Amino acid sequence: AVGTAFNIEYARDELIELIVTDGTVKVFDQLQTSEIDSEPVSIKVEAGRQIAIDGKTVITPDLINNVSLTSDVNQTLAWQSRYLVFTGMPLEDMVAEITRYTGVAIEIADSDLKQVKIVGRFKTNDLDSVLSSLDKSFGIKHHWNGDKMVVLSTKY
Repeated sequence: AVGTAFNIEYARDELIELIVTDGTVKVFDQLQTSEIDSEPVSIKVEAGRQIAIDGKTVITPDLINNVSLTSDVNQTLAWQSRYLVFTGMPLEDMVAEITRYTGVAIEIADSDLKQVKIVGRFKTNDLDSVLSSLDKSFGIKHHWNGDKMVVLSTKY
């Protein structure tokens, strides 16, 4: 649509996130139809708002009322400028995001590290600075296990 700008991200576990930066995007629920006109039920997501849905989500009045206002569209879409911004994301989720961009598998050896909240801004193609920052800021060490796997731990 002319004058509409949005981003759709397939996150994980069939979760799809939609962020609208300009205009309005209409999301249809193909599995549910309106009782009035048999059209698919839909929700409008306006500029500055986001919604996260999965393949099982049913559009309901509660969902429509809970379309969230994104706190910082620029932060959320930083990847478009080749940056990833984390503001309190659990290490486990951050690792999944970094792996998507680098193709390097990252294993967290210590399960207690998985929920450590990570804050930082990193270039999408600079895994070395990510690993260095994890060490300096969070005391999380790493070692390479071959060319395509990094193991994170509090020891090494």
